[in-house]
Amino acid sequence: MAWHGHCFGRHEGTRTMKSYLSIFVFIFVASACSKISSQQVDPSSIYGNVVVDREGSSVNVSNTFYVGGDTGTVVTMDTPASVAVNGSQAQASNDPILNSTSYTATFSASVPSIDVTYTDKNGKVYNNTVLTPGDLWNTSLPSTISMASGFSFTVNTDSAFSSSEQIIVILNAGNGFSEYATSVSANSTTQRISVPGGAFQGFLSGAGSIQTCRSSSPAAAEPYPEGTSISVKSCSSTTGVTVTP
Repeated sequence: MAWHGHCFGRHEGTRTMKSYLSIFVFIFVASACSKISSQQVDPSSIYGNVVVDREGSSVNVSNTFYVGGDTGTVVTMDTPASVAVNGSQAQASNDPILNSTSYTATFSASVPSIDVTYTDKNGKVYNNTVLTPGDLWNTSLPSTISMASGFSFTVNTDSAFSSSEQIIVILNAGNGFSEYATSVSANSTTQRISVPGGAFQGFLSGAGSIQTCRSSSPAAAEPYPEGTSISVKSCSSTTGVTVTP
């Protein structure tokens, strides 16, 4: 599951099906994002949102630009402004529902880092490098999970965790899902996760699945004039479980 900046801002904390439904309704009731060309924008007013998302053997990169902060107007990168990732021109990706444009690229997860380079219309260059997040997998996961009693399992990675990361545990069951976030031990490649009873919200039961993600928000080395948010994550594959109240 990916987290992206968008016209309506970012939402943190525990997520349930009910909260996502509220956001979904709000998006369709509210007007769609507006867009403006970089040729019409003062470069000193640009804000950016960079997402680096590892999915198995691939890394997906997305860079979205705004004027007026992360809930403002989306800016399209038109010549002479440009966006490159690891030296190659990023591709424009349009969201017709939100009327939004992001600049994307996909690489093998074997690349050690991701370099995102934004050049504004006046030729000023901003370069931000993000280490490719390590792979993630779960062990010792119980086949049945009790919402009331909680459970424990182990998360493993091939690249040591850092103190700035969180582990997000995502539980899907029935027609809903919920998430639980916890900190990790720095410099370790295994982490024992204990999810307390009542950590997941909602009425989830029956056949379901568990997925874990390691997530961080590193600071930009060369932030755009109005700021740059960076989101980095890597998720495990899903594991089937049975969920009881």
